[in-house]
Amino acid sequence: MVRKAPYMFAWVLLVGCGDVFAFPVEASVDEFTVPGDPVLNHDRSPISADAVPPIEIAIPTSGISGGSVSLAALEFERTDTALTADDDDGGDDLTFLTGLEVFLESSDPAAGLPTLLVAHWTGAPTRELTGLELNVEDQYDLSPYLAAGFRLLVRPRGVVPYDDVSLKGTVRFIVNPL
Repeated sequence: MVRKAPYMFAWVLLVGCGDVFAFPVEASVDEFTVPGDPVLNHDRSPISADAVPPIEIAIPTSGISGGSVSLAALEFERTDTALTADDDDGGDDLTFLTGLEVFLESSDPAAGLPTLLVAHWTGAPTRELTGLELNVEDQYDLSPYLAAGFRLLVRPRGVVPYDDVSLKGTVRFIVNPL
C-alpha cells in the first residue's frame, strides 16, 4: 500500500491541476445589423426578440479534442457600417437596449442538446454606449455543441433603434484538454 501512495499523489496532482493546461480560443462574431425605424423608436415600440439573426461562429478547432470547452467572455461593439450622414454627434449608440440575453443552440436538432442561456447584459441606456461586455452564465461544458455545431441566439430587450445599428463581436472560450 505504501508503494501506491506516490501514484495516488501524482493522480490527485494531475486531476487537481487540470486548469493549468487550459488555454483560450477566440472567435469573431461577424458583423450584423439591428434594423431601426424612427417612427417605432419615437413611439418607444419594443424591439423584437428576433431582431438579431442567429449567429454562426467559426471556431479554430485545432488542438481541441477531448476535455471540455467553456465560454469565458462575450463582447459586442458598434461598427461604423450603418452610420449615415444624419448620425450627428458621433453616430449611433446602443442606448436603445436595456438588456440582452444570448442562448447557445445546437445546429443539429437530432443531437438532442438543450438550448442554454450562456450570457446576458442588463443596464440603463446611457449616451455614447458603443460596446457591451456580457456576463457569462454557468461554465457549461460546450464540447457536445462544438461537435454537433451551434449558433448563438441574441435576444435584445429595449426599444427599436432610431435607425440601423451595426455590431460585431468577440467570443472567448477556455479549452481544458483534461
